[in-house]
Amino acid sequence: MADRVAWVFGFAREPAIQDVAQSLDIHPFMLSRWRKEARDGIIVTKGIKLNVNEVCELRRLRQLEKEHA
Repeated sequence: MADRVAWVFGFAREPAIQDVAQSLDIHPFMLSRWRKEARDGIIVTKGIKLNVNEVCELRRLRQLEKEHA
C-alpha cells in the first residue's frame, strides 16, 4: 500500500522526489523504483485517488524549508 501511495505522490505535479520520499520517510531511490515498477505495470495503481490536501501541504512545507534554509 505504501508503495502505491508513494507512486501517486511521486507523479504529483510539483513535489520533487526528494520531498515526497522525505515526507514518507523512505529513500528517494525506493520511490524512483516504485515509479518505474508502476510504469512497467508491476504495481497496479488504478483506483488510487490523490489527496489534494496532502499535496498542498507538501508544497507549503517545501516553500517554508526554502525560506528558512
